[in-house]
Amino acid sequence: MRRKGRPAFDISGNVIRCYEATRADLLPRSRKSTTELFAIAPLTLAAKAKAATSSSGGMMVWLWLVQQERTTGSKTFHVSNEGLTRYGVSYKAKKCALRELEAAGLITVRRRLGKTPLVTIRW
Repeated sequence: MRRKGRPAFDISGNVIRCYEATRADLLPRSRKSTTELFAIAPLTLAAKAKAATSSSGGMMVWLWLVQQERTTGSKTFHVSNEGLTRYGVSYKAKKCALRELEAAGLITVRRRLGKTPLVTIRW
């Protein structure tokens, strides 16, 4: 055990002159984690989704679905309005995009009265 105020020696015998370092200061610093989400998707499916949707909001819905599949680890999940309004997609655009993607055969949507739609990815 080291006394406070006395120099400490490393393996090579050199004097360490910093006495006020804490354990956290001595540990290697890690990179700052980013909180931004991203989606990794096959380009062939992206091309099909782009052809199926008529607006940029529809493509954003598809990218959000891809990201949800990766984060949840499941091909079936709920699509809430809150999740998409963070990215500028309105509930009307979500509704339209889900219909277009379902018509293209990329997803299956189970609609329930008064509840969020349950989407199953079909790729």
